[in-house]
Amino acid sequence: MDTDKSANKMASGDAPVKSARSLYLSMSPLVHIIATLVTTMVIGFIIYRATQVENFRTNDVGPQLLALSPQQLAQFGTSQADITVNLFVRNFPKFDVIKGEFIADMTVQFEFDARQISIDRLKDFAFENAEILKKSEPQVQLAKDTVVVSYDVRVLFNTAFDYHNFPFDGHRFFMTLIPRGITPAEALFAANREGFMLNKALNTASWICVGRQVFVGYAQEKLEKRGGSQLALYPRVQFSLDFARDGMRHVLSLLVPMLLIFFVSLFSFTFDPLGFENSSIISISILSVTALIGYRFVIDNMSPQTGYFMISDQLFLLFMFISCLVFFINIFSARLNKYIKSAITCLLHLLIIGTIVYLTW
Repeated sequence: MDTDKSANKMASGDAPVKSARSLYLSMSPLVHIIATLVTTMVIGFIIYRATQVENFRTNDVGPQLLALSPQQLAQFGTSQADITVNLFVRNFPKFDVIKGEFIADMTVQFEFDARQISIDRLKDFAFENAEILKKSEPQVQLAKDTVVVSYDVRVLFNTAFDYHNFPFDGHRFFMTLIPRGITPAEALFAANREGFMLNKALNTASWICVGRQVFVGYAQEKLEKRGGSQLALYPRVQFSLDFARDGMRHVLSLLVPMLLIFFVSLFSFTFDPLGFENSSIISISILSVTALIGYRFVIDNMSPQTGYFMISDQLFLLFMFISCLVFFINIFSARLNKYIKSAITCLLHLLIIGTIVYLTW
């Protein structure tokens, strides 16, 4: 009986010591909850700001065109025909920004003086990096001395966008008109934003048009001849549209799962490394790494296929690095007290916030 009392005494005496040790090694859940809430709010604000129309940004560069001064154009003579080009975009039967493939139904319109150039000289136009699938017969209208010739066309565009900022990317879609067979000595082309019109009911999926530009210039080509090389200039009319993502859905669907995995992996710091929860600590760390590896296939299905790193790739590698780091820290969890774990938690949250700010600001 005395033995039982002493055993109970020892048990009652050992329990407070073990409990104190566990509390010293386990991070307070309150620290994790507060850090998670702060990180969620800050990242939510960053995503909201980055997806606003006024913060539109793009790295897309169109065909390089030369702008000639009036003095340079005077070298080609003064008898050129003045041709004004208008473009009306009616619809996009196919609008795939991820693959860079677009089918556009448009009306191309030329305004000129029929006494200076014939209609037949203008019918053989094309678009750069595109294929005209359909072209209607010319629709001719006369207004005093001005002739207005319109063509309804369906054009397939293959565009190489810059996806470095994916999924925070905006894009500039270029439609460069090529008047084949017409030289600067024959005609001077003009265009303006008023003549570049869009149907308000464009089918652009989850993208919205936030701007449009028009530029008239010249493409330069180097011709090799027996006596040497010669530079030739060819007129071009460049129309471009700026597209931004409509809302935050796409960004959130890609980023939120990685954030949740990150939060769950850090939750393992709150477990007791000396108690029955010890095995759960390593299990959560392993599951976090495994979940990220599996989610990588989802990211690949949502992302453009490129040979360079995008923001989505950099964020994935960051979360993977942190998950592996948490795994190795948890191996030595019994040797780290709650203050060290709290400091590591705060530093990792700051690392996530700082990286996203750096990549999107």
